[in-house]
Amino acid sequence: LLAGLIFTGARWRELVQLRWSDVDLDRGLVTLRAETTKTSLVRTVDLDASLRSALDALGHRTGPVFLKRPGAPYAITNGTTALRFLKSALERAGIPQVDQNGHHLHLHALRHTFCTRLARFDVPLRKAQAMTGHRRIQTLVEIYQHVGSDEVQGILEALPEVKL
Repeated sequence: LLAGLIFTGARWRELVQLRWSDVDLDRGLVTLRAETTKTSLVRTVDLDASLRSALDALGHRTGPVFLKRPGAPYAITNGTTALRFLKSALERAGIPQVDQNGHHLHLHALRHTFCTRLARFDVPLRKAQAMTGHRRIQTLVEIYQHVGSDEVQGILEALPEVKL
């Protein structure tokens, strides 16, 4: 589930409702059904190789894809369940829950990470919008894509010189 959140940019609610009938491992695609997305629109997401392998290794192929334990799906709207899930994942990975600036890491930050990675790898905005399901490109750019100071440093020096 954690890999799904990181590598698809899907929301918690979208992934915990994912069913095996929504997954095409052969083609490397996941279809997020309209009734599960925030925008009520169908969205198809590509699976990267590591997530594809992780899904293939889950062992079951019916019902919900992600389970807390065999036969027990995650709660769709339970914020406490999502919080517990993240806290446990961070502890296992040795990642602090609070960063050096005092900001608490939350599940939705993984969606921001996905969007920022798309920008850093020069994915065109329209494609990024389709992948993330944002209705407005402006939301994607202003809220979800983050630019680090290391990325803007040296930009002006890289531009060709203009003679005046």
